[in-house]
Amino acid sequence: MTPWYEWVFSGAGVIALGAVVRFVYKRLSGKAGGKGRPITLSTGKNSPVVVDSPGGLVVSAPVTDSPVAVGTNITQSLEIHHHHSENRDSQEWTPTEPTPIQILREIDATLPFDREHAKQKYKDLKVVWQTSLSTVRADGHGLAVGTFFRKEGEPSVIVDFRLSSVMAELTSATEGSVLLVRGTIKSILGWAWGIDLKPDPKIRIVKRPLLYP
Repeated sequence: MTPWYEWVFSGAGVIALGAVVRFVYKRLSGKAGGKGRPITLSTGKNSPVVVDSPGGLVVSAPVTDSPVAVGTNITQSLEIHHHHSENRDSQEWTPTEPTPIQILREIDATLPFDREHAKQKYKDLKVVWQTSLSTVRADGHGLAVGTFFRKEGEPSVIVDFRLSSVMAELTSATEGSVLLVRGTIKSILGWAWGIDLKPDPKIRIVKRPLLYP
């Protein structure tokens, strides 16, 4: 008779076991709200199924006649990873490089004849920058927003953009509020005029300065 664990790590066994594990995981994580301590399910003395929330699943069992294992008393593991929307959202809002200061310094390092070409290299670059709010002005076509990118010991760089619709949260934001701006570079104007982003970048207000009477 073929040992059960040989069937588990055969092609059909892995597919079937993976389907069962996913079903059980969804049922248990739904009851637990997706959080809590790891859950261990046992299908036998040597075959634990560990559900790590929000990590993944690990299925292990002894193996014989495995194409990737040589010897005796070997345990082989199958990992099933789960990806979460929270992780994707966090990555989308992680500040990126090059920063405005790095871009302008790299342009300055080129020959005067090559600088316009160097500016074009950054056009349409997608960025996420942390800036400080300077001005918000309504002009009948939405909002014109002025911000500064700052780094200690470095000159500030203007980062401007337009919003086609009024963002209520932004109209009530105080000067110096810290923003995360996720958008696309429209043009590089230099140290005096800064960098323009294409209209309607995504905005998050992450900090408002304290106001004193």
